[in-house]
Amino acid sequence: MVSIKDVNEIIYRQEIAKDIEDEILAIRIKDFAKKMITVRRYLTLVSKLYYKYIIEMAGILKLYILIVRQLVSYLLNCQSLI
Repeated sequence: MVSIKDVNEIIYRQEIAKDIEDEILAIRIKDFAKKMITVRRYLTLVSKLYYKYIIEMAGILKLYILIVRQLVSYLLNCQSLI
């Protein structure tokens, strides 16, 4: 027997798969993922050089916020089109 939680999870995953079929959305998400890889690389570097390069962390944080804001903005625009 499948629980309600399992059914809801299946439905959720199907909705995500359907959303990703939208080419533009898929491109935006892939772009977001690539940019997040860059952020993680910077964070790794900074964590090794924490005291010497604390200013770099501020720049990386600004980049992270910009990337997330771009994705949120795009997703909100998609919502308004529905």
